Amino acid sequence: MTNEPWHGILIEFSSEPPQDSWDYLVALVSLQLNCQGVQDLSLSPKEILPIPKAAMMFFAPEEGTLEQVLRGVEELAADLLPAGCYKLSASPIENEDWGKTWRQFFRTARIGDRVYVGPPWENQLPADAPADAFLVQIDPGQAFGTGSHETTRLCLRILEKQGLPGKCLLDVGTGSGILAFAAIMLGMSQAIGVEYDPVCEENFLLNAGLNGVSDRVCFVLSPSPLEGMEEGMARGFAEPDLIVCNMLSERFTPLLGKLRQIDKPLVLSGFMMGEREAVRASVTAQGFRVAEEFEMDEWAAYLCLPV
Repeated sequence: MTNEPWHGILIEFSSEPPQDSWDYLVALVSLQLNCQGVQDLSLSPKEILPIPKAAMMFFAPEEGTLEQVLRGVEELAADLLPAGCYKLSASPIENEDWGKTWRQFFRTARIGDRVYVGPPWENQLPADAPADAFLVQIDPGQAFGTGSHETTRLCLRILEKQGLPGKCLLDVGTGSGILAFAAIMLGMSQAIGVEYDPVCEENFLLNAGLNGVSDRVCFVLSPSPLEGMEEGMARGFAEPDLIVCNMLSERFTPLLGKLRQIDKPLVLSGFMMGEREAVRASVTAQGFRVAEEFEMDEWAAYLCLPV
């Protein structure tokens, strides 16, 4: 890890913005600007609100100068947040292990009917967990995927409803691997994780080891889900029976043509309620039909079938 200071972008709210605007800002600073974490500064970790009064965004020095990172956040905030409700400021932060800093904010949580996600330093289910529950252990690292976001929970809700035993999953945009590992624990025999961001690979493999599934999952670095699937099959994995794609709509929309070529059911998440009709039109145009629709707070997901 570099010894250069990290970049800290502080956002302070004078009035509360719409929930969907804040959720989308957090998602976009992670996706577009490679933000490594958003820490609520206004409350204790056990009392985190959906929208904090103040929050710090952490960026590695490799993402540009402090001024460049601030400009990037300013541009996104100006597009998403009401004018006058927030203030942004930037400051260098002395280097430290941000994974350790994040530990105080990452606790084991239920994210599906049977699925819990938690950090390896806790490594146990809550005492009140159902008898058939299981724990997916995730060390977020730089992939920063803890499973708490609604889009991941929506995907798991859909996966839990499918007949999975013995099947193979293609997880497009796998990140830290939560959905791939959960699918294995739900009965799938194999999972191929495809990801365009190379920073995720080490974290995915670490988490696969933590969950004891290293021999049943593989990580493929590719911008194309079709090519990623083919690479996974070349490594000896079965042809996928189901695809899950948990990305923001601006990322998954250009991939829909390749996803349709795979010709398998598709779980699609990462879009907001206001985008439903546009997403439905896009998937229909690429040869899918929406079989089921799911929603959670401001987010939605579709189970799509090829036609």
